[in-house]
Amino acid sequence: MPHHCENNDEAHCYSKDMSKKIRTALILLLALALVIGGGYAAITSLVPDFFKPQSAALKLKNKELKQADTKNIVTEDISVSHDGRNLYGYLVAPGNYKDISLPLIIVSHGYNSNADVSSKFATLAAQRGYMVYSFDFYGGGNSTRSGDPDMLDMSALTEKADLNAVLDYWKSQKTVDSSHIYLAGISHGALISTLVAAERAQDIAAMVLFAPAFHVTDLVKQGMQELGYTDISQVPDTVSYKDHTVGKRYIADALTLDIPTAQRAYAEPVLIIHGTADTVVPYSYSETAQKTFPHAQLMPIDGADHSISDFVSVGTLLKLDEFMKKN
Repeated sequence: MPHHCENNDEAHCYSKDMSKKIRTALILLLALALVIGGGYAAITSLVPDFFKPQSAALKLKNKELKQADTKNIVTEDISVSHDGRNLYGYLVAPGNYKDISLPLIIVSHGYNSNADVSSKFATLAAQRGYMVYSFDFYGGGNSTRSGDPDMLDMSALTEKADLNAVLDYWKSQKTVDSSHIYLAGISHGALISTLVAAERAQDIAAMVLFAPAFHVTDLVKQGMQELGYTDISQVPDTVSYKDHTVGKRYIADALTLDIPTAQRAYAEPVLIIHGTADTVVPYSYSETAQKTFPHAQLMPIDGADHSISDFVSVGTLLKLDEFMKKN
């Protein structure tokens, strides 16, 4: 179909055509850079943010990102204390992060895991100018460095308290651009991020959720039924179900969660990334969540299971970059 220009001025039409060609060329150049291997870092230098008008806060964030020393990435162990617990964590950041204020991503790991699972993601994000803090939940896994490795005293609500303490700590740090704090959650950590965001939307600019465990309450109810428990009072101190052993507290707290209400309460942007072949958390839960969050995008990874490594692809990195640039 021939291009139609409403303005009869030939120079004006030529200018519009050239703008479209330049934009197309830049997008193709970006895709090529990713495929060849420039990866995440290549996006920084190749694509200016011209796709939509920027707010003053977003302009400030992008200015800060440009000032970041992304050639020298540092890693520091930083623990956060609360309620007598010492939560182990580590920060990955541009080398000059102490001299400027930068956007921060707080990463919450999944069930029976630890902060190390996000190390590659943290490095990639730091190379883009972000600070990334990953931490071990108390009782969050057998390899946790924050206490309770048998995982019998943890629950969704204890992990929610942990993440709230981490968020409080980083909001008080001068090195953080407090208007651009993001939550990134993996599986159970994505559920915890949602519970916190529901009550602290003003503190969280956006969320990225990988295979979020929004099935937890349904899973607990199913387990109780299969094990013959009709009431929480019948549940013993420890319960084993589907190769997992949890404390009674985990079950009791899971039954109190209202996950759809938490999703509806967070009206800031959300990106959900989920494998369509996930056998741990059914993909259908993310489909429902995408409709429940007021402003959510769902990115399916065709054929991917529950492993975070299955999500690392050119398409995923491109989508993540687009999402972060806009928010």
